[in-house]
Amino acid sequence: MANEITERNCLEAELVLGYKYYEIKAEHEKKISACQHEINYLNNSLHGDRNTYTARRDNLVGSESYMLSKHPEWNKEYQDYCKKAHDEVRRKDKEQFTKTKTEELNFSKTMQSGSLFLGVVFLFLTVLFNILGVKQFNGDYGKAFQESGWLVAATFMGILAALFLIPFFGSFKSIAKLKEQLANYQSDKQADVMSFEQFVKQKPSLGLVKQELSAAYDTEHAAEIEAFTKKEQEIQAKIDKKNAELCALRETQTKLLDYGERLPAKLKEIPVYYFKQDAVGKMLFFYVNKRADNVRDLINLYETTVFQEAVLKSLKDIAVSVDRLAEAVRGGFTRLGLQLGVVNESIQENTKAQRLNREKLSEIKDENAKHYLEIVDAIDDIELISNTYVTANVQI
Repeated sequence: MANEITERNCLEAELVLGYKYYEIKAEHEKKISACQHEINYLNNSLHGDRNTYTARRDNLVGSESYMLSKHPEWNKEYQDYCKKAHDEVRRKDKEQFTKTKTEELNFSKTMQSGSLFLGVVFLFLTVLFNILGVKQFNGDYGKAFQESGWLVAATFMGILAALFLIPFFGSFKSIAKLKEQLANYQSDKQADVMSFEQFVKQKPSLGLVKQELSAAYDTEHAAEIEAFTKKEQEIQAKIDKKNAELCALRETQTKLLDYGERLPAKLKEIPVYYFKQDAVGKMLFFYVNKRADNVRDLINLYETTVFQEAVLKSLKDIAVSVDRLAEAVRGGFTRLGLQLGVVNESIQENTKAQRLNREKLSEIKDENAKHYLEIVDAIDDIELISNTYVTANVQI
């Protein structure tokens, strides 16, 4: 049987090995991502109902209406505080008003006394000057009125007396009005008092009161709390299960990565450079569909396909953005040159390898058989690692 195993069998085994390895690796990465996403979702929803309930409770417990319903005495305290503040403001306002009006009253009385004094003085001078003027012309008032300077002065004094006596008599009314205002004034000024909420916040026992109210509220809603506590426990159980599953997946992924680092040492037909997920997948597709049956043709066909895909992508980019046409074309030709260089180098290397392989073909048949069996064992190892995760997951 050993002599029947050729390079083609080894190539096929290596392609299957790479395909299975990268397929299982990608599958585990998807499972890990999905598991982590589900854990994050469960963590976010773990305390959702409890947080909503707590916010609703705190808003209600801290509201004015709820506090008044539980502590009606606070309303009386607040009303007493407001009354005291208003009374103090009104007292000060009345004191200020009384002081101002008293000063006005005293000033009015002073002006009244001054007006009376000056009015009487000027009235006396008016009478005196009239007497002197008439006496100067021996009682002839008509002649004295026309010629005497005393009568002119008397007339001027009379006018001044009138100017002072008229305000004197008028001041009685203003003084009476001021006295009435002082006797009947009632202040309606309002104090700038704090709100009930601010008044309550100043109470030293508010923290304890809120704790008591919160505890009472929780007691009244014990059934609701029990419901979402049970829900949290169920979610936590799911999280624990998913964490265990994630741990198993990551452990398997670690084994796969470690195994993948050792795989290049097992290769004989496929160059290490081309032992990657995209290349192995495409080359296996070409091999299964009879488009190539040796590693050289597979690599050339893969490089041609990559080149075609790059060209198609460049054409799509050109169709999407005409403004970047020149840049896309330059990038396409640059990639083309690099790909042609890689293809040319690969062809040269593979041609040289094929020439050497043909020279030693008769000597390595047994080695091919051994290598083929090693690759088959490697495939079994990958499937065993995957099955280990499945078994662990079922046990969880």
